[in-house]
Amino acid sequence: MHKKLLLSVFTLALTGAVIHSEELNAKSAPPVTQVNVNQVNVSPEMIKYAVTGERRAIFTAAMEDLLKDPTAKSNFWDIYNAYEKERASVMDSRMNIVSEYAKNFLTMSDMKVKELLKDSYKVQSKDISIRKKYAGQLAKKVNATVAGRFWQVDDFITSAVKVSILSSVPLLGEDIK
Repeated sequence: MHKKLLLSVFTLALTGAVIHSEELNAKSAPPVTQVNVNQVNVSPEMIKYAVTGERRAIFTAAMEDLLKDPTAKSNFWDIYNAYEKERASVMDSRMNIVSEYAKNFLTMSDMKVKELLKDSYKVQSKDISIRKKYAGQLAKKVNATVAGRFWQVDDFITSAVKVSILSSVPLLGEDIK
């Protein structure tokens, strides 16, 4: 299970790196609504769907040993589906911040940096708040172990994706010529 889980997380992180490096390589180019990958147009909605599907596969693998009971399994997936729906706005906000960073990188003002920092603080706070809400629901409807594993797996995935994105983002003031 661990090898499958790690491979899935690596795939998800790699997807995030490819997506965001494409945005950053555009530097000050106008915003792109579609990315051409091997002659196939891929919209942001398709990317979001793929990342969400991979995330779901990781949770399926990570939770299977704790969800043997059909009622527990049903309760978990009902709560997870609601969680996924609510956190979609967090994903959109993160993508917007990275896009704004890429669009403004070459001409970044102090005011724009402060704006992006403020937006980033809000997104991270909202992400934790939503995760806390749904972990609490899982603890009540399933059990604390499932809630704890949910938190760990989600934190692991989120961290892997963040590291992947951040490793492809140039530092402020860095010469990217």
